[in-house]
Amino acid sequence: MQTDSAFSLSHARLHARTAGLLYLYIIVAGVLGESLVRGGVIDFSAPLQTLQAIEASQIVWRAHIFFEILVLCCDVGIAVLLYVLLKPAGHVLSLAAAFFRLAMIGVSGVKTLFLLVPLLFIGDGSWFAGFNQEQAAGVSVLFLRLHALTFSISLIFFGFCCVAKGWLILRAIYLPSFLGAFLAIAGGCYLVNSAVNILMPDYSSFLFPWILLPCLIAELALALWLLIRGIDAEKLAAQPGQAKPG
Repeated sequence: MQTDSAFSLSHARLHARTAGLLYLYIIVAGVLGESLVRGGVIDFSAPLQTLQAIEASQIVWRAHIFFEILVLCCDVGIAVLLYVLLKPAGHVLSLAAAFFRLAMIGVSGVKTLFLLVPLLFIGDGSWFAGFNQEQAAGVSVLFLRLHALTFSISLIFFGFCCVAKGWLILRAIYLPSFLGAFLAIAGGCYLVNSAVNILMPDYSSFLFPWILLPCLIAELALALWLLIRGIDAEKLAAQPGQAKPG
C-alpha cells in the first residue's frame, strides 16, 4: 500500500511539472504568435497589403499555424492533467473545468482553420484562381476577422474554466491559495473582454490588451509554480480526497 502511495505521489509530481511545461509553451506561443506574427502582418483596414504581407512571409505564417495546432494538443494534455491534479479538491467541478477547456479547444480548432484561408489565394496553384487580388484580399481579411471573433468566443469557455480552476485551487490544500485567486480573477477578465468584444465591439479598444494583463500574470504564475515547485506531496498524501475547510 505504501509503495502504491509513493508511486501515485511521484506521478502527481510528474503530472504537475508536465502541466507546467505544457502551459509555459502555450503562453510563449500565444504571446509570440499574437505580437510578432498576426500583429505584425494583419491590418484589417488594408486587405490587399495584409494578403501581400502573408504571401511575403508565407513560411512564417505556415509555421504559426503549425504551432497553433501544437498549442491545441498541449491544451488537451493540460485539460487531462489538471483534471487529475485538482480532482481531490472537487471531482465534479474539476470535471466541469476540463470540459470547459475542451469546448474552448474545439472552438479554437475552428479559428485556426480560418488562418489557412489566405494561403488558398496565394501562388499560381491557388484554389480560387478566378478571384482578382482585391476580392482575394477581401475574403482573406473576412476570415481573419472571423478568427478574431471566434477567439473571443473560445475565451468565454476558457474564462469559465479559469474561474472553476481558481475555485478548486483555493480549496486545495496542496497548492497555494494565491494562485487560485489570481486564476479566478483572470477568468473574470476573459469573460468581460469577450462580452465587450461581442456585445459592444466599439468599446473593445478601451480594454484590450490591458484587461488581459491579469490573465497573463495568473497563467504564467501557475505554469511556473507547477513546473518549478510542483505540488505539496505531503499535504496531498495527508488529505488526498479532502479540500480546505470553507
